[in-house]
Amino acid sequence: MLAAALLALAHPAAQAQDVYFSQPFANRLALNPAFAGLLDDYSGTLSFRNQYPTLAGTFTTTQLAADVRVPAPGLHHGFGLLVSQDRTGEAGYTRFEAAAQYAYHTRLTRDLALSGGASVGYGRQRTGYDNLVFGDQLAPDGTVLGPSAESLAGLPPRNYLSLGLGAVLYAEQAWLSLSGQHLNQPDLGFATQATLPMKLNVSAGYKLFLQRPTIGRGTNDDREISFTPVASYTRQGGSQRTEAGLYFNAQPITLGATYRNLSFS
Repeated sequence: MLAAALLALAHPAAQAQDVYFSQPFANRLALNPAFAGLLDDYSGTLSFRNQYPTLAGTFTTTQLAADVRVPAPGLHHGFGLLVSQDRTGEAGYTRFEAAAQYAYHTRLTRDLALSGGASVGYGRQRTGYDNLVFGDQLAPDGTVLGPSAESLAGLPPRNYLSLGLGAVLYAEQAWLSLSGQHLNQPDLGFATQATLPMKLNVSAGYKLFLQRPTIGRGTNDDREISFTPVASYTRQGGSQRTEAGLYFNAQPITLGATYRNLSFS
């Protein structure tokens, strides 16, 4: 098992992919940099994913996102920051990414607007060996005796650059998003070349109001109650997934449920 783990670390890119969350539309900056500043205000999200928590070597992801719409000049400019870290317990594998995002928002007609965005990200993946136990460390009864004589200096950290582009066409109740991530397909291989595949996504949603915010219409009630059905298709490398979901918003509470279908080729 140890040999297999080291082999996977040395050649991780055969199946290298981005992590996906159970509620992808709650992580809109990870979907498309053109969503940065889309709310005419500022926002922040914190997400955590723990895969197979009852098993040894659980895979966890923490992601922080923040964005703001700059009020001048003309409310056209939005900026975002997306920071994430993946960690696998037993092998000490970590992958850190931080991306700066920019989006330009413009109105096409009275009811239709367009946002175009770009992201530039820095990534670093590495393995830590503190949690690994080798055969020369074990006594016959399984007790760990001391440090190993094994040399693991051949797997230095890997730094990489990742580029992304996206666009969002939206109105008051509907939106259509197109994005491409890792357009330069960065090399993540520790010992051999192994690229992170380009990720392409198209998604859409339509908001059904039960109660509209009425600020500026003779009242001062900003409470929104709505349902939003959403759909998404993502392709990265040899895998693709389709998702369909429904979100309920009764400000300040949002609830969502998503169905996902995965396939590999």
